[in-house]
Amino acid sequence: MEKLDAVRKSVRTVAGQRPTFLDGADSDRLLAMVLALAAELASVYERLDTLERVLEGRVGLDRAELDGFEPDDAASRERMDWHEAMVERVLRVLSAELEALRDRPGTALPEVRGD
Repeated sequence: MEKLDAVRKSVRTVAGQRPTFLDGADSDRLLAMVLALAAELASVYERLDTLERVLEGRVGLDRAELDGFEPDDAASRERMDWHEAMVERVLRVLSAELEALRDRPGTALPEVRGD
């Protein structure tokens, strides 16, 4: 879990006012989430491409073999941990705003549904 802890620390909230780029705070929040997803996707693609090329060159792995891979329970749990950490990073902009609202006395917070 060290890697996930490092990722969480790297996206801690920065103090101060968030810059705005579009008309409306909601658009800026959405842009921040889309850019976070794009960064995640680019990083994952690079790593995947590297792994496939190394394995293909060193052990002759057929990339089609990867399509049929079924993860075991341990791998599935690790993937779920990674997914949760990624969702935290993508939604960081909303989480930071919610935390700021919680710190303001007398602010009514929206109800969060658990469905």
